[in-house]
Amino acid sequence: MRTLILGGGGARGYAHIGFVKLLEEEGIIPDLIVGTSFGALVGGFYCAGFSGQKIGAIASRITLFDKLILFLPSPSKTGIAGGNIYRFLSHYLGEKRIEDGQINFAAVAVDLERWEEVVITNGRLVDAIYASITIPVIIVPRRFNGRLLIDGGMIAPLPIRAARRVGAERIVAVNVLPRKGRKGKGSLPGIFLQAFDIMTMVLIEHQLEDLGGGLLIDIDPGIRMDQFERAEAAITAGYRAAKKALDQIKRVFKI
Repeated sequence: MRTLILGGGGARGYAHIGFVKLLEEEGIIPDLIVGTSFGALVGGFYCAGFSGQKIGAIASRITLFDKLILFLPSPSKTGIAGGNIYRFLSHYLGEKRIEDGQINFAAVAVDLERWEEVVITNGRLVDAIYASITIPVIIVPRRFNGRLLIDGGMIAPLPIRAARRVGAERIVAVNVLPRKGRKGKGSLPGIFLQAFDIMTMVLIEHQLEDLGGGLLIDIDPGIRMDQFERAEAAITAGYRAAKKALDQIKRVFKI
């Protein structure tokens, strides 16, 4: 199966929209999309029949005010926000199910109680995507088939192994997270960000062991993970990256 893997990265994941938009324009449709975190959000919408252009239009309408509304606090002991995010997803996806999609789809999450990877390949898209984007402490987790699930990026920020488990063969994996640590300033936030980068780099390198003859495309969207109001810059970066790698993508997908 021709498989497109979309990694996590918060708002940096907007680059995935530009990436699938270019593939769509070139008539390149994968058989399977596997996403984690924001990659699951973009991949889920695309597999549900939303074009890259439509997903981009939705993302581009999100302002700083909208970001604040989406993350408006919800009373809970397990997270700060969640209700508005779930309603946002439900508004667009309704009762759409993964198994009814035009393209095979898998969302990757983590079982918080067992601390193990969970690959969701059926059920309501809203629930699958919400589970995969549930950042611990920030977004209130929900149970999916009896399991308390959180952001798949905690274990697999670039879910290559999960993709292999569900039949991926010819792989194009898109990573929007840095694979080189940033230079810190010695401040507490700087040290935290450096530590996060190191953890992410280790997890990604671990996943890359299963890439085989697949293609890895690293994209620098030029925005921070929390800049959800800056969709257009990241979308453009993703589009350009896909265009630059087009010949390689066609070679891997045997087109």
